[in-house]
Amino acid sequence: MIFKSINPTNEQTVAEYPAMTDAEVETTISSAQRAFLAWRNRSFDERAKVLRQVADAIDDAEQELAGFITREMGKPISQSIAEVRKSAGLCRHYAEHSASYLASQTIDLPDGQAMVVPEPLGVVYSITPWNFPIWQLVRLAIPTIAAGNAVVVKPAPNVIGSAEKLIELFKRSDAPEGLYQCLRIDHGQSDRVIADDRIVALGLTGSERAGSAVGASAGHHLKKVVLELGGSDPFIVLADADVQRAAKVAAVARFQNAGQVCIAAKRILVAESVSSEFMDAFLAEVDAMKIGDPTLADVFIGPMARGDLRDEIERQMSTAITAGARVVRRGGTMHGPGFFYDPSVIVGGDNTPFMNDEIFGPAVVVVPLATEEALIRVANETRFGLSASLWTSDQERAANLARQIEAGCVFVNTMSRSDAAFPLGGIKRSGFGRELGREGAREYTNLKTIVMSSTV
Repeated sequence: MIFKSINPTNEQTVAEYPAMTDAEVETTISSAQRAFLAWRNRSFDERAKVLRQVADAIDDAEQELAGFITREMGKPISQSIAEVRKSAGLCRHYAEHSASYLASQTIDLPDGQAMVVPEPLGVVYSITPWNFPIWQLVRLAIPTIAAGNAVVVKPAPNVIGSAEKLIELFKRSDAPEGLYQCLRIDHGQSDRVIADDRIVALGLTGSERAGSAVGASAGHHLKKVVLELGGSDPFIVLADADVQRAAKVAAVARFQNAGQVCIAAKRILVAESVSSEFMDAFLAEVDAMKIGDPTLADVFIGPMARGDLRDEIERQMSTAITAGARVVRRGGTMHGPGFFYDPSVIVGGDNTPFMNDEIFGPAVVVVPLATEEALIRVANETRFGLSASLWTSDQERAANLARQIEAGCVFVNTMSRSDAAFPLGGIKRSGFGRELGREGAREYTNLKTIVMSSTV
C-alpha cells in the first residue's frame, strides 16, 4: 500500500509513502519497548532537558514544519506558524511543570501513611488526525513521554510528511533511540498494534465512528484508551453580551482552519433580542475573511484538506436547505483547482445535519432563541459534549450557566481552545479521558498506592 499526500490547494501529489511491512512494525515496537525501559528511570530533570531540546529544534525548523502543514492539508501559513509555535510552547510547559504534575501524594492514616505514586505504563499507541498535523502529535506524546512512557504514532495518511519531520527533530535530542516513532500502517495493521501485549494504552483524536471502532478494539484487549472525538459545540450569546465582540470572535471560532477544528463553534445560539445586530456584524466579519492560496500571509481561509470533506459539507448544506433552513450566505464549492469552499451561513432548521451532526468545514447555523432557558436547552440537545463558548456581561450568571452546559470545557467571553495548562476532553459521544494540564500528564500512568504501616 502507498499513502499519498495531496496538496489541497492545487490537487497535486506532494509525496508518496509506502506502508510499513509487519516486520518493520515489529522492529518499531521492539525499539520503543527498549527505549521505555531506559527512559522510565530518568529523573524529571533529565526528561525536562530532552523536552527543551525538542522545543528548540521545533523553533529552529519553524518555517519548514509550517510549510509541511500548509502543503499537506491546506492550512493558511499564518495559522500553520502559530500551530508550530504552540507545539514548541507545549514542550516547554511540560519541561517546567511535569515534576509537579507527577509528584507523589502522601496521605496520613491512623496506623501509618499511604503514598500515591504516578508511574509510567509502557509503550502508548497514538492515533492522530490531519487537521493539526504537529499539534495533535505533541498534544498526546509530550505529556505522555514526560511521564516516562514511550510513544508510537499512526498519523493520518495525508500528513505523514509533517509527522516524520517532527519525529526527525525529536531524534536530535538526548532521548533514548526509539522513544518516539512513526507507524505508516493501514487499519488492519493498526488493529494488530492495539492487540500487541507491549502496547499498554492508546489515545485517538478523530471522528465519532473512528472512536467507536478503536474503543471497541481497545476494550476487547483490555487496554486503557483516551478518546477525543467530534463535537457540535455551541457558541451561546446572551442578550447582555458585547454583541459586536462576540460576532467578531464567532467568525474566527467557526472559520479558522476552514472550520476543520474539533472544538470550533459549530452552532451559534443567539438571544432573539440581539440576533439581528449579531447577524449583521457576523456576516460582515465573514465577508472580510480572505479566501485563497494558503501560502499567502493575508489569507484566512484556505482549501479544505480533501475533496471528499468538501463534498460532505455541500451535502449537509443541501440537506439543511431542503429541510427548511433559511440561507443568509450561500457560499459553496468554488470553481478551479483545489478543495476550496466559500463559507455558508444558515438560520434555523431543527431537523438538519447542522443541529444533529458534526459540521467539519466552513458552514454554520445561527439559531435565534427567545429565552436564556431555551439557549441552554438547545445547547445541550446534542449527542456531543466537547466544548462550549458562553457570552454575557454578568460573571455570576456565567458561572451558574457554565455548570448547566453539558460539555467537557466551557469558555466564557472567549472562544474554545486547547492549552497546555488545562485539561481538554469531552463527555457523551465526544469521548472520555483528558489530555493536557496536570490531568493529561497523569492519564498514562499507574497511580500506584503504597501503604506503610507504622507498626513494625
